[in-house]
Amino acid sequence: MHAVIDVGSNTIRMLLGECRNGIILPQSYHREMTRLAGDFTVDTGLAAAAMQRALKTLESYQNIIAAADVSQVRAVATAALRKAKNRHTFIARVVAVTGLNIEVIEGEEEALLTTLGVLSVIDPTPDNAIVIDIGGGSTELVCIV
Repeated sequence: MHAVIDVGSNTIRMLLGECRNGIILPQSYHREMTRLAGDFTVDTGLAAAAMQRALKTLESYQNIIAAADVSQVRAVATAALRKAKNRHTFIARVVAVTGLNIEVIEGEEEALLTTLGVLSVIDPTPDNAIVIDIGGGSTELVCIV
């Protein structure tokens, strides 16, 4: 069993699934609106209350992961943590409480992962497409030609 966690500006999502023959078979999906970027400022970064809400959700997700006998976890964070000057404080707190290592990814990787996810559920795969990911803190646009 594998787990993928997306720490977004407004919502934290987790998908648990099995990989078989290059295909992801979803087992469970979890979504919690934490508003991590709520009350965000350039000067102070993430607000204490927002970090606490997100930490509580990630702690809950870690409990689900432990109960599901997950062998591999990837947790990524997007715009809220890319922009937050206090992201290292938040990430250190998450590691201390949950053991989860959060990887802050750049917009280009976010766009790639979104596109791979979209294309994985479209059959047949189109020759040309536009994929738009409108998030809480950023928007990515990918043109496939």
